[in-house]
Amino acid sequence: MVCLGGKDTESTKEQWGYQTAQQRAYDLFRTSFLSRFPGGEVLKELEYRNTGYPSKPGLHKVLIALEDFRRWSKNNDYRKPDGLGISADGSVGELLEVTTVGNRSSAEKQSIHKLDHLTHTVNRIHDLSTYWTSTRWQPTGAELFYPLPPKSNELVRYVCYHPTFRDHALQGIILYEVHAIKKGDTKRLPIVPVAIPEAVQEKMKKSYKQGEIKEQTTAIWAKQFGSEHPVLLQALRGLILVAGIAAAIALVVAIISPIPGDEVLAAQAAASLIALAQNL
Repeated sequence: MVCLGGKDTESTKEQWGYQTAQQRAYDLFRTSFLSRFPGGEVLKELEYRNTGYPSKPGLHKVLIALEDFRRWSKNNDYRKPDGLGISADGSVGELLEVTTVGNRSSAEKQSIHKLDHLTHTVNRIHDLSTYWTSTRWQPTGAELFYPLPPKSNELVRYVCYHPTFRDHALQGIILYEVHAIKKGDTKRLPIVPVAIPEAVQEKMKKSYKQGEIKEQTTAIWAKQFGSEHPVLLQALRGLILVAGIAAAIALVVAIISPIPGDEVLAAQAAASLIALAQNL
């Protein structure tokens, strides 16, 4: 997969970039976990404090035990995974960590330490038989891309989770970078079987801005514009094959050049176009 734009080192390190990357990964992990363990619970960082489920004895017992898990560790840092999924009967617990590429080594060491503490200390002290493991869930396809609020009218910034695969992260560790691409910049487009004509790019930008797109109408807009400009879908399909879905979405957002605050909606519209291209 190719990530369009350059790495935005400053935004990657900033707290707002981390919070967005962490929250997005947590939301996706939560959806995955609950689909696999209906009736379970997925908690974020220290949400398990003062949380109980008397109607679910297995889950409730694990949450009570986690009060020990949250005690201070070295460097005055809580033992707090970025995401913690627990099955309804308390038999399975999955941990998620989200971090930057530069913090990978530290995150991996912490993850191993947390699992060891849960498995050999918390389980023993509280007479649990919970199977603690790092989650196998990873973002895929369009999930590898997530737009960030703008810092400049000239740039589109987005969270990219591709480093998780590029750098072969340890199971349960999701790595991210923040990338930036200039609005309207198609020069970074990899060589594809079919190019996106400049005239089509201009029409797409104009159509999107004049269409008063809403969250509920992105798919409708994409279907209409795609049917009118099949060369666009062909080009996007080629780009997906050589660069991946996240790169294709990033390119469409850059072409659309959304106004500040409209990046998420533009990404949804782009994802709708990508879905059509994949079905060619």
